[in-house]
Amino acid sequence: MLKALLTAPLFQFLLIGAVITLIWSTLQDEGITAREPIVIGEARMAELVAGFGQLRQRPPTPQELTDLIEAAIREEVLYREALKRGLAQGDAIVRQRLAQKMEFALVPPAPADPPEEAVLQRYLNTHNERYQRPPEVALRQLYLSRDERGAALEEDAVAILAALEAGADPAALGDPILLPRRLTRTSVANVRRVFGPEFAQAVLLAPVGEWSGPVQSAYGLHLVRIDEKTPPADPALDDIRDAVIRDYQADQRRAVLEGAYADLESGYDITIDYGDTNSAVDTTSDDQAPPEESRPAERGGAAE
Repeated sequence: MLKALLTAPLFQFLLIGAVITLIWSTLQDEGITAREPIVIGEARMAELVAGFGQLRQRPPTPQELTDLIEAAIREEVLYREALKRGLAQGDAIVRQRLAQKMEFALVPPAPADPPEEAVLQRYLNTHNERYQRPPEVALRQLYLSRDERGAALEEDAVAILAALEAGADPAALGDPILLPRRLTRTSVANVRRVFGPEFAQAVLLAPVGEWSGPVQSAYGLHLVRIDEKTPPADPALDDIRDAVIRDYQADQRRAVLEGAYADLESGYDITIDYGDTNSAVDTTSDDQAPPEESRPAERGGAAE
């Protein structure tokens, strides 16, 4: 029976498999594995030379080229050995970099030809507020210091406003401050940067051609005269074509990426277990509260 067992084809097949597995395991334990050849081909050589040229603004010498090749081989050897030893596992930077490269791989490059005119115009019409020229104003202002006037600030503001309406010279009124008394035509965004958001909002609502106020700013009170006010303007496509093309193509790439990612995610069973993290979540600045129960949440999943 033993002779028959030893000569049986199935037994011999299993025995050979066991021997191969044992040898492979021994080689793995000794750090000896089958290695794919490292090839520095023509394309890789061109990359090395081009990278050196961009950095040094000249081609490499023969010795420098040899050094570049040796460095590339060293990098490849260390890279492969790091992967074999699992050093990429648990490394947040490596994970982020690979995720970024995967996103790039999912999105095809932008087409060489620009989108059609009708497509761009439709995109501009849909996102018109993104390209509107902001409102502009030309104004004069008089500053009234709270430190200088104290409790009389509000009363002084009313009296000075009445004097201005009666034709008084603005140059003889107000308190000194390192702010421009007059702004020629400028954007409301610039007014906001100089005087603060409260002042800028008041300027948008102020009448044109007369003194008004008092208007609050980050510095104190002001009396304001709007000399000119220009509403937001819709630009023509020809004036912002490059920006519209750039934004349209970026939106297209995002849409492709999100669709490709959704397809990939649907192939995974995903479980989210909040555990004890609810106690560490800051809900004071977010309208959305954390889950009421700390139980695993499932989403997506591969089709059965």
